[in-house]
Amino acid sequence: MGYSIRSCAEVVTCLYKAKNRNYISEENFQKLYSDCYNLTNMMIGFRNQL
Repeated sequence: MGYSIRSCAEVVTCLYKAKNRNYISEENFQKLYSDCYNLTNMMIGFRNQL
């Protein structure tokens, strides 16, 4: 699980880089960031239930 959580955090880093380089719009950034945030929270919750 730890690897998956770190991978999601790495995706967020890449999202910031893509937004700062104007590869993605602010709207796409917000949606993808929100998806990563929710996914990370779900993974942490699942890990805590194990």
